[in-house]
Amino acid sequence: MADEPQAAPAEGEAPAAEETPAAPAEPEWQPRRLQLYKHWVRPQFLQYKYMYEYRYNYYDDVLEYLNKRDKGVSCELPRPQYWAERVIRTQQKKDRADPTYIPQSYDLPKRREDRRQVTTLSNNINSHNYHSRGYMGLKYSRLL
Repeated sequence: MADEPQAAPAEGEAPAAEETPAAPAEPEWQPRRLQLYKHWVRPQFLQYKYMYEYRYNYYDDVLEYLNKRDKGVSCELPRPQYWAERVIRTQQKKDRADPTYIPQSYDLPKRREDRRQVTTLSNNINSHNYHSRGYMGLKYSRLL
């Protein structure tokens, strides 16, 4: 029976179920392949650079003093610096690295004013400390 040819459908009859074209098989859902990295390279963000520069400016005076002392060169002890002075040294180091670079949004009169303030910052801090020390001495002299 399987060897017998099948008769063609007569007019008006529906074709047999086997003769209908089969719908294309839908691809089976495949989960996204998991990517495993064997080595992770830590990104170097700006905060790492900032912390390196801060550490360098915080300790470089002391390290320079220790190196000179080990070589037998006499030099004076490094003086303690305020946070603002260290930040200014960081900016000055960047300016020396590329003195021709001026940001487009940075106007020159403002830059001149900044430089003037940088030069007077240390004197202002010292005078503030001197006067505040004197004021506190007068205010609390009875308690001491």
